[in-house]
Amino acid sequence: MSLEWIFDPAPPSGARRGGLANAQVFDPTLDAFVREVLQNARDQRLGADPVHVRFTLKEISGPELEAFLAALQWPELREHVEAAANPALVTIGPRLREGLGEIAEGRLRILRIEDANTHGLTGGEEDDFNFAALCRHELITSADRRASGGSFGLGKSVLWRFSGLSTVLFSSSPNDTHDFRFIGRTVLPAHEAGGDNWEGSGWYGVPDPDAARAVSVFGDSAHAIADETYIDRAWDATGTSILIVGFDEPGREVEQDIADLCDDMVTSATRWFWPALHANELTIQVAGWEDEEQIFFRRAEGVTPETLPFVHAQQEPATVGETAEEPGDVLAYEIPITVPGQKSERFDHPREQTEASVSLRIRLAESGEGEHRNTVALQRGTGMVVRYHDVRSPAGADQAFHAVLLAGGAHGNDASDEALEEFLRAAEPPAHSEWTSRTERIKAEYRHGFRRALDGLFAQIESAIRELTREKVTESDEGPDALKRLFPLPGSGAPVREETFRLADASAALHAGAWEFDGRFIRKPVDDADRRLDWGFDIALYLDQEGSGASTAQGERVPIRDLHVSEGATFDGVKADGSVRVDVSAGASEVSFAGSSTELAELPSRDPRRVRLGLDLRGRKAGTS
Repeated sequence: MSLEWIFDPAPPSGARRGGLANAQVFDPTLDAFVREVLQNARDQRLGADPVHVRFTLKEISGPELEAFLAALQWPELREHVEAAANPALVTIGPRLREGLGEIAEGRLRILRIEDANTHGLTGGEEDDFNFAALCRHELITSADRRASGGSFGLGKSVLWRFSGLSTVLFSSSPNDTHDFRFIGRTVLPAHEAGGDNWEGSGWYGVPDPDAARAVSVFGDSAHAIADETYIDRAWDATGTSILIVGFDEPGREVEQDIADLCDDMVTSATRWFWPALHANELTIQVAGWEDEEQIFFRRAEGVTPETLPFVHAQQEPATVGETAEEPGDVLAYEIPITVPGQKSERFDHPREQTEASVSLRIRLAESGEGEHRNTVALQRGTGMVVRYHDVRSPAGADQAFHAVLLAGGAHGNDASDEALEEFLRAAEPPAHSEWTSRTERIKAEYRHGFRRALDGLFAQIESAIRELTREKVTESDEGPDALKRLFPLPGSGAPVREETFRLADASAALHAGAWEFDGRFIRKPVDDADRRLDWGFDIALYLDQEGSGASTAQGERVPIRDLHVSEGATFDGVKADGSVRVDVSAGASEVSFAGSSTELAELPSRDPRRVRLGLDLRGRKAGTS
């Protein structure tokens, strides 16, 4: 059976594409590559058995390289790659020329990625299943992955971005037919070759008798070509094998040697997937070869010096009581979160607003545990750490920690966990590296309240951690001078005695043109009569910059956009002047708050590094104005 490279012709519009734009979403680092590849494999888990993944990095040369290029129909592919290696295409042209240069020097690196106990490349050439989603379509998620960790159809783009020739081969034993299949795809810029203009995408397979395209090779013919291109499967289990032709790290100036690359792969795999490794949901192997000599082999383990503190935080029993004082002590908290309802126009059966909870487990760091100190490993039901979230330590804090947050499927499997899992998936950008209210999907799918839910979650995380790790000091009405200057508590005109209120752990940062701030406002009752009274405070923001010519005594007013307050406190929204009036029940002695301002049109003309946010907090008793 004869295989061919068949390219899509240029569209009638004459529009030209400069390469795979989706790939620019991801950082061009090996860490990001390993994370995306493993998430894609983990999402395809079939049944209760663990997913097995094996990376094999190999550098070939001499007769071995010649045989590989012959099987790949290299002269035909090279004509298109050379035509597409346009110096003007800064995102891909130089990389294609480098890839061509390596072959001219007589060497080529290839990376094979194999997974087992997964669905494999299911479906036909155009069906809404894994094969078409991975090998043909763009920005289409297969029906097999609607509830997976990824949901944008973008993760696969890293495969082509890490190929110096933008070419990837696939083979698979899918679970729907078990009929072994093979196909290759290259994603190039628009180019002219052989006297014709081409859109850029080409496939390597057998010609389709009904259309001008290449389709999958099946059966013995597929095994034969897969064997010649180092992608025949050694596992009997269903799954997919991927071969990246001309493997290269686009974000690195100097090429690493094989052993160092393999070592970095193991480190990255463990850093992000230790929860799945520990739960026996995933196994990972990495091997390195130079021609016929194996120079590296290692299995990823769930426990390394980098991950061990988080493993302890997640698995060890929590300390009895409400305080942790010794290194290694673990405290556990259940944090409530209100999942907003889904929009009826986007779902046939939208979820209503749901009250869910997450588990926060904080462990005081021991001596020598230096990596990822003062961070929280955020997890949902993917077996992966979404992010190591930094928590800014309050002034005077002397307790370092490591923490894990278990949310959604990582917390449990009841209806509220499922609702939160779906919500957090919508809150992840294409790289699935954080939870944010700024994704297009969360705006399109959820009703009002999604920003408050996420801001409130992180505010409660930071409040719990700061309470545990703050330095134990004697109570005083006077805070540190630097904090008083940065977050002044004006006393003139205050309707209650100033000494009954205190601001603690306040911080603010300018992000994407808006201020993000948080802190704790504490009431210190003078007597029992005070304790029985409801109370509250008014909060307003202003810019504080020496010599700025501000329009008010405090500085230029900055409207609050949103605010979240802890349990026991309520407010009716942002007032017309951009401030917020918070009411607090008598039973609450302090309120944690977090919020953000509206985006600033511009900063004052002076050095923006000297701009500070002023926080005007005025405490009041019930019935006062």
